[in-house]
Amino acid sequence: MAGLVVGTLINLYSDGIQGKAKASASTLAQRLTDIVDFNLRLRDFDGLDKMLTDYRRLNPEISDVALVIDGSIQMAADTSKIGKRWVTDSRTYEYTVALSRPDAPRIINLTVAVPVDVIYQRVERSVRNFAALFIASGFLAGLFLQVASSMQRLRFDSSSSYVSPRATLSEETALIVVKPIFFLAVFLEHLTYSFLPKFMQEAAVGSGVSVGFAAAPFTAYYLCFALSLIPAGYFSDRYGPKPLIWPGLILASVSILGLILPIGIIPMTALRAMSGIGQGMLFIGIQTYILAVASPEKKTQGNAIIVFGFQGGMISGMAIGSLLVTYLHPNGVFMVCAAIGMATAFYSAVLIPGDIQGKHTAAGLGVAIARVATDLKKVVRSGEFLKTMFCIGIPAKAILTGAITFALPLVLGQQGYRQEEIGQIIMLYGIGVVAASSYVSRLVDRTGSTESILFWGATISAIGLVLIGLMGSTLVGNGMLSTSIIIAGVIIVGIAHGFINAPVVTHVAHSALAGQIGANPVTTTYRFLERTGHVAGPFLVGQFFLIWGQGPQVLIWIGITTAILGLLFLVRSTPPRVREIGPEIAR
Repeated sequence: MAGLVVGTLINLYSDGIQGKAKASASTLAQRLTDIVDFNLRLRDFDGLDKMLTDYRRLNPEISDVALVIDGSIQMAADTSKIGKRWVTDSRTYEYTVALSRPDAPRIINLTVAVPVDVIYQRVERSVRNFAALFIASGFLAGLFLQVASSMQRLRFDSSSSYVSPRATLSEETALIVVKPIFFLAVFLEHLTYSFLPKFMQEAAVGSGVSVGFAAAPFTAYYLCFALSLIPAGYFSDRYGPKPLIWPGLILASVSILGLILPIGIIPMTALRAMSGIGQGMLFIGIQTYILAVASPEKKTQGNAIIVFGFQGGMISGMAIGSLLVTYLHPNGVFMVCAAIGMATAFYSAVLIPGDIQGKHTAAGLGVAIARVATDLKKVVRSGEFLKTMFCIGIPAKAILTGAITFALPLVLGQQGYRQEEIGQIIMLYGIGVVAASSYVSRLVDRTGSTESILFWGATISAIGLVLIGLMGSTLVGNGMLSTSIIIAGVIIVGIAHGFINAPVVTHVAHSALAGQIGANPVTTTYRFLERTGHVAGPFLVGQFFLIWGQGPQVLIWIGITTAILGLLFLVRSTPPRVREIGPEIAR
């Protein structure tokens, strides 16, 4: 079936391109026929050569167009061929339109050439887009099929109404109901990531500031996301998750919709900060909901909702968003994001029970902040904790936000890649993380060797970044080899982060420090501090671009630095003993 579809596509594109070339050649020939009919000399007319050049520029599938007199090229879009004999090339389709009469003393023809490769490139592009769309749709279809099944079970549940705040949901159904909320929240955010860095650069230039300011919206988003976690956690403990989930979605949706307004880079930075606050509220709300409804034996399934939601939403969003922007342009994608967010907020307001509460803590926000400050004072005294944080945790998150989602779209666009190609390449990062995470988690549980796993995660990540940084260099060129190396590099970075995401939490949770002050304060503080990597990534990469220029070579130096930090991480006295721990909530 796949072969039949590909064969049909080849025939369709072949007929379409040949038909378009014939029609445009006939149109161009009609503009020249009067000159030949009146026996005028073509060289006496200015601008004919420019007309041929513009014709090829406006029809990129055409490789050459030429006026041939008695077999010799008199004018051509490719000026290097002028004066030479026209030679038929078996690698092209050629269309010749006779401008002179059959009995004329001179034979004047207009010849248009279309490479055969164009057809196969169009087919390859369609197949690639279809494959990306199929993967993204697979995540979405699997998600909503689970939700539909849950709704059917919910309909036959003993509760009187699922809309009622007093309705008693079954545990499994309660978890599935919340699954699409986090997925769609991540999905709508990543719909924009294939073009958002370039969009922000254009906004910065339009505002009369340096292009380096394009990193500010990304930094503001991650900073406000991190800063909102503690207040949101306090609020959810007192009032439950529902007042955080749907308002967070509305805030994120409205802030993305605001990007369609004709405003400068500073208001856009404020909108991205609002979006970070909304996403932070949602994240804490979902986490509180899962902790409230899931029994101890269901905690792993509950955590998997966030893991699946982030990775699946990222993969689907990057794939679909990069295709949508070609047809809808950025403003259209922003409106789609807002519509998805609003629909998800309505879903949350209707289906999330209002009587689910958090820990019912009586402590105030100041107490919560003081508790975090106390934990920070304890952990910063541990050299091993700081080494793990600054050599492994923070660099990994900074690479995600700075190199993968901010720098990579810019340098790929600079190298001439299309928007859908950019989204599909970055999508491979999420696939690499998903592919490696389950295997690495089982390996860590079996061997207990977190130190070596984290070291190899940093090293492999460095190798991937160096490979990406080779794009367009004299070593690999700009052709298929360069693209293959980029793809390999992105997948390798994703796999490397699969080596880091879960094992690093295991590492700190069973360190000597965790044995002294408790695993929960250590892991909670680690996850909070780790987000400084999210904040620092776009800011640092933006500064690197200003200093050394916007180019892939910056990624090579980031990779080398990551490898050095991995080696520094190995400088330790005694490795920590590891026992079982649940998986990390990846975000």
